[in-house]
Amino acid sequence: MVIGRQQPLTELIAVGEQSSVGARVAWLVGAEGVGKSTLARAAAQRSGLPVHRLDVYPEDRDHPLASLTELALTLGSDPGGELADDPAHALLRALEAAGPCCVVIEDAQWLDEASQLAVWQVVRRFRRLPVWLVVTSTDDTGTLFDGLTLLLRSPDAGQIFP
Repeated sequence: MVIGRQQPLTELIAVGEQSSVGARVAWLVGAEGVGKSTLARAAAQRSGLPVHRLDVYPEDRDHPLASLTELALTLGSDPGGELADDPAHALLRALEAAGPCCVVIEDAQWLDEASQLAVWQVVRRFRRLPVWLVVTSTDDTGTLFDGLTLLLRSPDAGQIFP
């Protein structure tokens, strides 16, 4: 992916503009340092939606649900004990309360397995929400990435940007 070309940015923004009719997903996959986060931030900013960003770090992989807790707090929700009991439901409620928005998860390959599972469960259920989810990652595998690969085979669900 070459940052600076208008075509990838235009295509990515087009996916986000459709988020008003239901959840959309854009997954930017590539090697470290190619500009996935730059593209994701530019598209999110141009979407006109409130943007909620989560940066995930390598050490986050060692702390179950830490990333999900931070994402819920970023959305303005304090999930408390509900997060431990039903993480996917807590995140879904936080997204519902946030209203139409763009959620950017950067470096998602570092999400712990419990957070990946909860995000995937929400993505499977949030079609009724006006949410645009932009995920950046390397091509590592995991629950979320395996699920996104299946989901994004349907062009009406979103798009993978290599």
